[in-house]
Formats: sequence, C-alpha cells, structure tokens
Amino acid sequence: QQLQQEQKREGKSRSGDGDRDTKIDNSNNDNHNNNNNNNNDDDDDDDDNHDAKTASKSEVKSQASNNSSPKPQVGGEDSTGSSTGTGPSSTGTGPTGARACESSSSSSSSSSSRVVFSKLELLNLRKSEVVEEDLKEEGLVSIIQACPNLKALNLGMLHCVSAPTLRAIYSTHIAETLEELHLNSCPNVTNEDLVNLSRPCKKLKRLFLDMCSKINDYGITAVARNCDLEVLSLCANRVSDSSLGAIAEHCKDLRQLELSFCYLVSSDGVVEVAKGCRKITHLNLCLVDMIQDNAIETLAHCCNLEELNLRGCTHITDASLDALAKNCPKLRVLHLLGCEKVSASTVA
Repeated sequence: QQLQQEQKREGKSRSGDGDRDTKIDNSNNDNHNNNNNNNNDDDDDDDDNHDAKTASKSEVKSQASNNSSPKPQVGGEDSTGSSTGTGPSSTGTGPTGARACESSSSSSSSSSSRVVFSKLELLNLRKSEVVEEDLKEEGLVSIIQACPNLKALNLGMLHCVSAPTLRAIYSTHIAETLEELHLNSCPNVTNEDLVNLSRPCKKLKRLFLDMCSKINDYGITAVARNCDLEVLSLCANRVSDSSLGAIAEHCKDLRQLELSFCYLVSSDGVVEVAKGCRKITHLNLCLVDMIQDNAIETLAHCCNLEELNLRGCTHITDASLDALAKNCPKLRVLHLLGCEKVSASTVA
C-alpha cells in the first residue's frame, strides 16, 4: 500500500511537472506571439511613418508647385491666352494696359490722320497761315507725301521750299491730280525745278510764280510747253517776250495772265499773247512801261476782256481807250492810274 501511495505521489508529481512544462511552453509561445505581434506593430508603425513622410513630402512639393505657378488673376489671361476683360490688362489701368491703350490710340489716330490726308484736296500752308520757323522742309515733305490726292497746294512765301519739296510733288501721285500750285515768293525755286515739275503735272491749270528770283524765260518756257494753263501769274520776274511767245503758242486756254512789274516785257510780246491766247479775260500789265497803244488795240480786237490793269503804263494814250470801248463790251474793271497821256475827256 505504501508503495502504491508513493507511486501515486510520483505520478502526480510527474503530471504536475508536465503541466508546468506545458504552461511554460504555452507561456513561451505566448511571448513569441506577443513578440511577433509587437514586431508586426512596429512594422505597421514604420509603414505608417513612411506613408506619413511621403504624404508630407507630397504636400510640400504641391505647395511649392502652387507657389511657383502663376496665381490666377481676375480679368487676366486664361489657359488659352485670351483676356477675360475685367482685369487691369484689359481695362488699361495697369502699365501693360496703359501701353496697349496708348498704342491702340496712337495707331487709330495715325490711321484716322492718314484717311483724312488721303481725302484732302486743298492744302494752304502760306506763310501768313503758319509760322515758318516751326515748319521745316523735312516736315513739309512729309505732309505733302501724306496727301496723295491734292488738287490745290499753296506754299506761298515759304522760304524753306526748294528742290526736295517740289520733288515730293512731281515724283508722287500728286503729279496726277494737282491742278493749282502757289509758289509765289519762294526764292529757292529754280528753272530746273520748274522743268521737272511741268513734265508729269499734266493737269496743272493754275500756277503762281510771283517774285521767284531764280527763274527766267527758260523755266517759264518749259511750263508753257508742258502744261495747258488757264491761269499764270509771273509778277516781278525776269521774263521777257520770249516767255510770252511760248505762252502764246502753247497755252491756248489761258484766261488770266499776271505780268505786273515784268519790266522786260514789251508790246511785241503782248501782241503775240493777244493773237495766240484769245480766251484771255483778265490781264495785268501794271508798270510794264514799254507797252504801247498797238498792243492794247490788238488785245481789244482779239480778246473779250473783262479786267485790264494798265497802271503806270505811261505810253498809253486815248487811242487805246477808244479801241477798248468799241471792242470789249464785257470790260468791267479798268485801271489807269499813272497813265499820263490819257485825257479825262476820253475817260468820261
């Protein structure tokens, strides 16, 4: 019995040791599992931290890209480059807009100026209308070139007029349209200028060359040959009967001729004009002192005069007045101041 009891105790002891070993093994397994779980948790934490860092870096890059990219402006340009119409650029209040507005306004103003000049037919730049010191020949040339359809141009008393100015006339479209030209008291106009001017200006009808000190018969003859003039003013120039002969031969439609102070003109030249230019209605012979009665009598018979200026023609007598009274019924204006040989009774 004692042996059986001892064996039972030993069996219980062994079973207790087995249980303890089992518990220890279980405990070790639990610890191992816990360690594995902890390792997994650490890995998860590392993954989370990596994801967080990656997200953080992405956010930083996104912010940087946002900062570097242009911020949208109200009224600015959209992705296509077109303006929305409400920003500074479109309203013109900013620098860019101001420049755009100035550019557009200047281009529109210059465009409108060109349109106006292209339609301009009469231009008067006579010295009494402008201050000559403010008008240089370069500017004058630019103005003329901007007026391609001029029909009448007055450059009277402008001392800056010379060859470049006239070249701007006869070398452009103006030569095809110009009908009237005033160059009176332009001291730099020469015979060569008149020759070059007269060739292309075929429509020129009225030409005023009073007191052009550098012209003479050569230039006037070229003008008479090339232009079918109706009005020609040559007051106070060095023209002679040679010029009047060319005028009589070529200017058959001449209606008005101004020869005052042309002291080289004689009766012979006036007679040629009377016979060749029978349409003359206005003739100025003021202070052409070599005029004789025969010239006035020829005029009276050949031309239907309406106005005649004989001031200072000291050789004119009553015979001239008799011829005018009989043959010029349309005569309305007659100047006789200084005609010493004309009697008061004849005038009456």
